[in-house]
Amino acid sequence: MSALSPLHKRALAAGMADIERRISDLESALRAHATPLTEYSDDLSAAQHDQLHEYFARIRSAMIDCARDHEIPLDRRSSSLRWLLQSGLSMLRVAVDDLGERRLKGFGAVSAPARRELTECQHAIGGLLDELIRIVQEDPGTES
Repeated sequence: MSALSPLHKRALAAGMADIERRISDLESALRAHATPLTEYSDDLSAAQHDQLHEYFARIRSAMIDCARDHEIPLDRRSSSLRWLLQSGLSMLRVAVDDLGERRLKGFGAVSAPARRELTECQHAIGGLLDELIRIVQEDPGTES
């Protein structure tokens, strides 16, 4: 029987969920491949990457053990990954649309040649994004 009150348990569960989100963000940065668009340059060794992943797993395990041992309910209301991807890809579609003439007119007149360049960029990125949207919308039973 835990001596923690229900409010304490709820606060601890929320704190653990926050730690999980932060670890996920750090893991995402670790997995990022260096491109001209990435925010961070990878100045860690492969061994450091491995150690970080190992310790993140150990932290998660410690949180789960703590929750179990102290009767802290980890009520995860899980959402569909498909829903997350569909929502996120829809927002990316809006961002691609914002690369167009209508949005950029606020930065000065857009000439006909500049308009063609903008359209080319939008189509190149948007076409790939549209394909991703199609893939996510596919029924898993009809994968090609």
